[in-house]
Amino acid sequence: MERLIYVISKKNIIFLSFTFALTWVAHWFLVYLVQSGILVLNQPLSQFLIFVGGSAPTVGAYITILFTKKGESIEKFNLRLFKFKVSYKWYIFALVIPVILGVIGVFMAYLYNKQFFLGNPIKPIYLYIPRFFSSIIFGGIEELGWRGTLLPELQKKYNNIVSTIIVGAIWGIWHLPYFYLPGTSSFGNSVFLFILSAIGVSFFLTILYIKTESIFLCILFHASLNATCRISLSAPRNEILAYTTYVILIIFIGYLLLKNYSKKRLNY
Repeated sequence: MERLIYVISKKNIIFLSFTFALTWVAHWFLVYLVQSGILVLNQPLSQFLIFVGGSAPTVGAYITILFTKKGESIEKFNLRLFKFKVSYKWYIFALVIPVILGVIGVFMAYLYNKQFFLGNPIKPIYLYIPRFFSSIIFGGIEELGWRGTLLPELQKKYNNIVSTIIVGAIWGIWHLPYFYLPGTSSFGNSVFLFILSAIGVSFFLTILYIKTESIFLCILFHASLNATCRISLSAPRNEILAYTTYVILIIFIGYLLLKNYSKKRLNY
């Protein structure tokens, strides 16, 4: 019971309440407008509501600091946010691992259904670069909340494995409105598998965070993941058997890697 109470500690209550309230009000309202035929996804108001909802974890991170004065100051938080001076290998990790995960997903989809790619070709690789930079704003900066706020708070009470599973599950559930929003890549896909995939990806993000304590590196990882998904991962997500296998694989690999790194990290 004590552990359960800690999950909903004051800091977590503030962050999660603000984040889910802002996101779900904006995004569920957009779902209603689009499904009712009042708006389409590419209209300015639709994009504004997506941006407002998507900014909630970032804003929520600072709201949490302001309302928990005995905790970390904004200055100290920003030191973690703008921590650039880390080993180059972790930059490679942040940028390349998401691409490798995307390649694995596409390969699995190809093994399950070679004909699928005739009607659903992979987008040009060069699109990764502009989509990476746009994904820093539209996705990456969420990490101020997920790995910058929620993960460290949970790590005060739980080990890395448990903390990662909790953060990954919450992160996945937070995306729920997208699965009911026509025009998005998530629309019509499996919510359950997406939540599991968020947990799997979170193992890699936790490794990156515990080894660097840099929110910036987590932003880069998230942006690289989103850019890769926009080019390739829509393929396995539309092939349910391939997507299921992919999710199981990344959870398995991520778990083993994080378990190994956790043994080497004495303070967690």
